[in-house]
Amino acid sequence: MEAQKQDLAAALAKELPLDEETVFGLIIPCKLPEHGDLSFPCFTLAKSMRKNPALIARELAEKFTDHPVGTVTAAGPYLNVKLDESNIAAKTLTDIFDSEQYGSSDKGEGQTIVIDYSSPNIAKPFGIGHLRSTVIGRAIKNLFEYQGYKVIGINHLGDWGTQFGLMIAAWKRWSDEYDENKDPVDQFYKFYVKINALTREDKSVKEEARGYFRKLEEGDEEATKLWHFFRDTSLEEFEKIYKLLGVQFEYKQGEAFYNDKMEPILKKICDKGLAEESEGALIVDLDKRDTNLGKVLLKKGDGATLYATRDLTAAYYRAETFKPAKILYVVGMPQKQHFHQFFKVIELMGEEWASGLNYVGFGHYVGMSTRGGTLVFLREVLDRTSAMAKEIAQGLKSREQIELTDEEVNTVAQAVGIGAVIFFDLKSRRAKDLEFDFDRLLNLKGDTGPYVQWTYARCCGILRKNDREITADVDFSLITGDEARALLKMLLRFPAQAQKALDQYEPSLIASYLLDLSRAANSFIHVNNVIKSEDGLRNARALLIHCTRKVLGQGLKILGIEALEKM
Repeated sequence: MEAQKQDLAAALAKELPLDEETVFGLIIPCKLPEHGDLSFPCFTLAKSMRKNPALIARELAEKFTDHPVGTVTAAGPYLNVKLDESNIAAKTLTDIFDSEQYGSSDKGEGQTIVIDYSSPNIAKPFGIGHLRSTVIGRAIKNLFEYQGYKVIGINHLGDWGTQFGLMIAAWKRWSDEYDENKDPVDQFYKFYVKINALTREDKSVKEEARGYFRKLEEGDEEATKLWHFFRDTSLEEFEKIYKLLGVQFEYKQGEAFYNDKMEPILKKICDKGLAEESEGALIVDLDKRDTNLGKVLLKKGDGATLYATRDLTAAYYRAETFKPAKILYVVGMPQKQHFHQFFKVIELMGEEWASGLNYVGFGHYVGMSTRGGTLVFLREVLDRTSAMAKEIAQGLKSREQIELTDEEVNTVAQAVGIGAVIFFDLKSRRAKDLEFDFDRLLNLKGDTGPYVQWTYARCCGILRKNDREITADVDFSLITGDEARALLKMLLRFPAQAQKALDQYEPSLIASYLLDLSRAANSFIHVNNVIKSEDGLRNARALLIHCTRKVLGQGLKILGIEALEKM
């Protein structure tokens, strides 16, 4: 509806003591559909025009009795516009038909965005909790690319730290239990749970683990060999998950990548006078600088570096290497304080690029703990949902509601199962905690990914039966009725919704939009038979279905969900 708002703003600006941009900013959607589509409140004009707002609205309405944008009426202090249906249809459907990606732009051309997302921990299975960072980060990455930005996705693997000391301690005790024929990362995870339980019984085990990590940092041959074994084996398993999810990264630079780059950054911080010693450790005391962010520990008394040191170094490396406009960190809410701390350190260093650092937090799946052994493995979830989707597909096939070969059933089941998991994650606001629920994932009539995929496939089925070339050369005045109007208005919303989702780093806005668009599409299809319509009407309705399918497909692509032509 942006184009119609622009047309209305241009027309009103000629009659008002306001410029076109100001008028455009004042135009809002009508709160009540029966009043129209767009509304211009006249309150702000009362002082400058020295008139009652209701009188201003009436006088404006009289000047627009015959305006191509639609029917203009006054309702108290509001000037309301009911857009002309054929005008909406012509503008919207032609734009969608002609555009390669409706709603995209080149506003990001020449700018680079770095996104740090996914970041699973080595030697631990890819849990359902890591799904959030992965799919939210990928969707935000797609939103930036949709607006013309160059985006660099980085998988900042948790491949360093004291947990490797624990893993080495566990391996020293139980390596004879390791079975090469079983899932290696599952076994690493069990070792990790056991060693953590042991540290609670025997405090010396934790100190032993610290010693092994110190050896690793010092380059001890045995410790380094074990670290490579844990890392390489874990990465092989992670790649299987990423392949299923369709996720790719430009770089996989884990924490270990920055080991030889930390000392120059620590020196920079010290040279700026920000660092100080505290009980043998090197810290930045942010509380002394009126930030209420506490103390940032850069180096322990034994010389061991920490998470903050590596993140600071990574930020400098990314800023210097990629010269990005923004660096985004898609990480769970419990890490919020950590990111605000090291962002503040960089700001205090006087780095101009500090303003481009952005923390994109998200809630967690509740009831899951790595140390406690209650982690839900993502691979198990994807396999289970795919199996459930296969049962649904086979049931539909047996009732002859769809035409799929056995091979297509398997392909569809996997795409639907994985799409269901991704959509379930993305349809809620990212800051919200979630409780995983298999029963809510796959309902073809609910607020689910399969419902959106099914709507897309339904549009494809109609167009296959139509068996005619789709063109934008149709009689747009034939696209009438409440359902057609509602569907057109939904299609009009997509560009603004995509921009809003990007501005807020909120993929759920795309997911909720796709549900609304699917409902509008199915309502239209239920009332309007495309195939049995007469020629002119059939062509017009087929164009509307084609454009609906196109926008559904674009939205699914942004979320990282496969659009299926048969389902």
